[in-house]
Amino acid sequence: MRNPIWLSKEETRTEKYHSSILIHLPDQDMAKIALSSKVILAGKFCWTQKYIPKYTQCAKCQEYGHTRVFCRNETRCQICAQNYELEEHNCQICQINGQECPHQIAKCANCEENHKANDKKCREWEKVKPRFIRPKAYKPRSHSNSNSIDIKI
Repeated sequence: MRNPIWLSKEETRTEKYHSSILIHLPDQDMAKIALSSKVILAGKFCWTQKYIPKYTQCAKCQEYGHTRVFCRNETRCQICAQNYELEEHNCQICQINGQECPHQIAKCANCEENHKANDKKCREWEKVKPRFIRPKAYKPRSHSNSNSIDIKI
């Protein structure tokens, strides 16, 4: 197991009553059990949720799930989806470089709709936006070949 990771900085945690911590468990079965109930940390019962990390959007191709360093796709402008860098985006009317202007209609490189590629209205953003999920209660599998007896206390 790895060391726990706080999801907030120490200076912001000191004045809070609640804060989030990321713990890694050794296997999926243990994670399912932890997600379906409370865990005890430092003598306190704590709720658990599955952590889905913050999205990453490539500044080169505008797709989600990777960064420029690992990108093998063609370059796409964040504003108009053309094959050039954002810094090269240029309006011929107002001479603005690298910025959205009222003279051009934005086009998303991900969904082809009329908005910038990093717009939170994008249906592709909806698929990857950060969120927490609490799964349905975990029920261990029953073993039909087992001679054990369940005892409720």
